[in-house]
Amino acid sequence: MRRIILLFFGILFYSNIWADCEITIVGKIVQVPNPCLDSPCLPGIVYAIENDTSVFIISIGKKWLWADQSLIINNTTLETNDSVAIIGNINCAKDINLDKYYEIEVSSSYALTTSIENEENPLKDVQVYPNPCDSYLNIILKPNVSEKSFIQLFNSSGQLKFDNNTSTELTIDMNNYEKGIYFLRIDNGKISDIKIIKK
Repeated sequence: MRRIILLFFGILFYSNIWADCEITIVGKIVQVPNPCLDSPCLPGIVYAIENDTSVFIISIGKKWLWADQSLIINNTTLETNDSVAIIGNINCAKDINLDKYYEIEVSSSYALTTSIENEENPLKDVQVYPNPCDSYLNIILKPNVSEKSFIQLFNSSGQLKFDNNTSTELTIDMNNYEKGIYFLRIDNGKISDIKIIKK
């Protein structure tokens, strides 16, 4: 009996640690119908962030943000289709029909400088090719950019997959990466993010 009690408290302790763990979701701002929590269901549209795996309803101060309101995080107004990274705690719940939905309780966010739909390179002094890529991603920077640049590659869940102080030329081996959307961050005093598609 004592072991069962210790096991129960161990599970409770570790689940609380997990619940307080913040993660970063990288995706685009969308508007989705709100889940039905009461009967009768009050229809509405709320803001969410969508990545290549899920949709997370945005919650600030335990409240969803309705689409007829401005979406303001960290004093920055975000619009539908803006590409962002949102940091917060993920909650999974069920509506009155027992359909599962996810929400992210926001603690912070930052806008990415390129729209998730825009595949243009935001830095004229940087060449990134091929994009989409299936094996190797090549990056060439002009010397005036490479001297003070730092490069990072994130997957769509915000996990850091690669980082490096840059030289004028760099190749990232993408062979062991899963297919999907990645974000190449180039920080040379002004942060720019480029959407990369892994085929």
